[in-house]
Parts: sequence; structure tokens; C-alpha cells
Amino acid sequence: MIRLIGGTFLLAVLTMSVPCSEAGDTLWDLGVSLSTVPANRGADAGSDDPTKWVPGIGGWATFHASDFVALEAEVDGYSPQKELGLLGATPKRKLLAVGGVRLGASSGPWSAALKVRPGVLRSSYDLVVVPAATSSESDFVIDVGGVFEHRGERWLLRLDVGDLWIPSDKRDSQPFDEHNLRVSLGLGLSL
Repeated sequence: MIRLIGGTFLLAVLTMSVPCSEAGDTLWDLGVSLSTVPANRGADAGSDDPTKWVPGIGGWATFHASDFVALEAEVDGYSPQKELGLLGATPKRKLLAVGGVRLGASSGPWSAALKVRPGVLRSSYDLVVVPAATSSESDFVIDVGGVFEHRGERWLLRLDVGDLWIPSDKRDSQPFDEHNLRVSLGLGLSL
């Protein structure tokens, strides 16, 4: 795990000084995205419905270090989920923050890339016993997958599909499982 993070960081540092091949190439992309992951269907999840998905909304930024390498960061917030506990239903919110390297190529307005982005999934709960009090926990995550983009003159449409992997044994990530299909559709600007 440490080697993966160290390798990602080293690759990012090495490629920061590599310029794009043409002066007119885009260096930054910024955008908003709608994302979703399947609801946990484990014994504690309270739902066996295979069509239940947890929606989220967020934003992303990409720095194009070269024609093939980009550095990415994304933050998504997932809607509160009700969970039954000893004291009744408790809203649970999730915040996902990932950042890493994307390797790929483009042909005309289309591009495809593979991504590896380690990060954190933060869970927060409203405590029913103490009004206005919250509790929170964090899990280490790795987002691995692919990114497909279609570019216009100053805009881009982005489809991001991957596995949100939560390798923690003491994982407190409901409604997420250890491996989660994560799909995100975004609209962005090229700067």
C-alpha cells in the first residue's frame, strides 16, 4: 500500500516538469460531476434491492502534466442514508476525497485513460442522544478505473467508471462494500 502511494507521488513529481507538446494545449480541466455507487447489500445494510444506488455530487480538477500523464483530484459528497441503530434512525453522510495519476491518450476530441487515485472516505453521523452533536470516522480508499472524455472547444463531457476499494478490516463505510462500482458523469471547462 505504501509503495502504491509512494509510486503515485514519485510519478506525479517527475511528470510535473514535462511540458505539453503544443503551446495551445489545455493544462487544466475543472468540472462538476454526479456520481453513484450501489447500496451495500450485506447483512447489515437493510436492503437486498439490487437496483438501489447511493447518489452523490462533487467536483474534480485535472492538471495535464504531459500528453499522456495527468494529475487528478476529486471530492464527492454522498446523500445522507438512514440507518437503524439502538436509538432509531441516524442520518449518515459520506465525503470522498481522492487524488492521483491518470495515464492515457487522445484521438481528436475523444480521450481514454486509466486512473489510480488513493484517498479518504469520511463518514459522519448525527448523534440522536445529544442534539447537534456529530461523530465521524475515516477509511483509506483507492479508486482504480477508467476515464473517458469528449472535448469541445472549451468544454468537456466526462464518464468516470471504477472500483472504489476500501481495504480496511474495521471499515465503517456503510452503505459501501469493500469493492464498489463507482460511476460518475461530469461536465467541465478546459482552462
